[in-house]
Amino acid sequence: MKTTFLPKALVALTVTAATLTSCDKDVFDVSDHDGGAYKSALYSPIAEYLETENDFSEYTKALRYSGMFNALNQSSKGTSFTAFVPTNEAMQDFYTRRGVSSLEELTPDYVRHFVLYHTLSDSLTIDQFVTKTELTNLEDEPMSLWIDPDNAGQALLDDEARITEMGLPASNGKIYVLSSVLTPLVETVADRVAEMGNSSIMLEALEASGWKKELATVADTTIISGYKQIRKRYYTLLNVTDRTFAQAGITSLGDLTSQLQSLDTRSLPVDSLLREYVAYHIMQNSYRLDDLAGEEGAVSTRLLGSNARNQIMSIEYDGTVDVPESRFTFNGQGTSASFEPGACDVKGKNGYVHNLTSWLPVWEPLQSEVMWDLADDVAIKAAVTAAGNLYAPAETPDQDKKTQLGRVIAGYECEIGDGGGGAAGYSHGITYVTPKYTRLSASADPNVVSAYGHNNDFIAFNLGYMGSVKAKTPVIVKGKYRIELGYFYSNNDLSFIKNQTSGSNGGLVCMQFDGRDDVKAYHNPYKQISGTAQGFYHMTIFDEVSFDETSEHEFYMLVMDPAATTSSKFYLAFDYIRFIPID
Repeated sequence: MKTTFLPKALVALTVTAATLTSCDKDVFDVSDHDGGAYKSALYSPIAEYLETENDFSEYTKALRYSGMFNALNQSSKGTSFTAFVPTNEAMQDFYTRRGVSSLEELTPDYVRHFVLYHTLSDSLTIDQFVTKTELTNLEDEPMSLWIDPDNAGQALLDDEARITEMGLPASNGKIYVLSSVLTPLVETVADRVAEMGNSSIMLEALEASGWKKELATVADTTIISGYKQIRKRYYTLLNVTDRTFAQAGITSLGDLTSQLQSLDTRSLPVDSLLREYVAYHIMQNSYRLDDLAGEEGAVSTRLLGSNARNQIMSIEYDGTVDVPESRFTFNGQGTSASFEPGACDVKGKNGYVHNLTSWLPVWEPLQSEVMWDLADDVAIKAAVTAAGNLYAPAETPDQDKKTQLGRVIAGYECEIGDGGGGAAGYSHGITYVTPKYTRLSASADPNVVSAYGHNNDFIAFNLGYMGSVKAKTPVIVKGKYRIELGYFYSNNDLSFIKNQTSGSNGGLVCMQFDGRDDVKAYHNPYKQISGTAQGFYHMTIFDEVSFDETSEHEFYMLVMDPAATTSSKFYLAFDYIRFIPID
């Protein structure tokens, strides 16, 4: 059986990604405008064009009712838009599904969200549009895109709305016609569970443990030094319905706490046991089933993190099973569970809900390989999304995309060393990068080359000479491990480090776990590269490390290359740290 991995467990309850919006106006100001529509000699702006077309009268009414009509006529700083516009028939069908007879029975605020959900802050030509698999709307929500191979000029948006006409021109963007409406996400993960109407015990447990309030929070907004900081939150809830609880003899919250007490060997208070159980079912990031899947046609086992302190679960994926939800098995050696067919990927504004086939009590799995993706942090995801960049993109970008995160980001504690000038475009501290070069042939250098990077991204460390960073690993099951580093090499930027010129010693770093002298090593990762191909590489940093308890561990890295201060191009591009069990 092949053993593989899943990204790190995240335990922070608050996302710390920030967007600065109070001093500079947004490139697209979606407040209602009092005029200033941008016109060309040939075309009208989007809203004016829609008003002249009878088949879009309901959507035009929605633009005026929500105060968005003039907003979709303007073009600040040359920015243009893509509008997904439902026909009148599609709008009437939407009213029926919402249980209303007219637009005016919905609130203006809801309709504003509705319009933003149907709009992108970029004008996509048909040629550009048909190459996409995912789009991000003005609600910062990702939408999947499937191009219909059998019907030219048609596509399916977010598995819900069919596009029947593409790329109608307006002076400030493009219009794509929908035969059905996209349902805007205004409901949170907590709302989704309540809407199901079959999870009263889980809802009581969420309330009693304090997690219902957390799952009902989309973002935290604060004002610091005159700047508005928006901290977004993302969750994945493994939900247990009342029917599934009943299969384990649990018909009330009291039954649940009694079961937890009967299994407890640590003499914990009942409140602590309930909080641990609920947190065990919550991941601090948003994952679809596809994000959790392994390779098609293969069998693999990995560890999955949770919000319960020092508690993880195993998840086996069998790609040979026909039913997608049944391909997953949680805690196969304990009280196992799978996903309930037809009751998963329930999308909320701040994450996903997946129903389980078992109540899934807390259980310590056997050793398994753990991939610590250094960029898999909910605060990093929020910051990247807020900056308008794609996080862990499915497609390789046509040019490098950088999101400067600075020295203060949840999960990382940076100390900037001497100078800390580093490369232009990389902030002091860390920068999130999706590079345009992501693949290498494994034959290029079989000792160190990885054919693929993990999630098409990496973290660039710009810490200066003798600068350092600390971070917590995912929870690791006690036992022995070989530890591997995955990193990225750019022949344009980092060749001087590999060749040890311009004062570089090959990117020397000291790496250490838990402050232990026996888990401390010095490495020059770029010195190991023998060829010139740019892409993702990997190397062993510890041949054997023993962890005596199942827990997180503190990782520490010190930069010891003088070029980190003297060179204007220096940065370290690290992708992941992998923990591989030793029998």
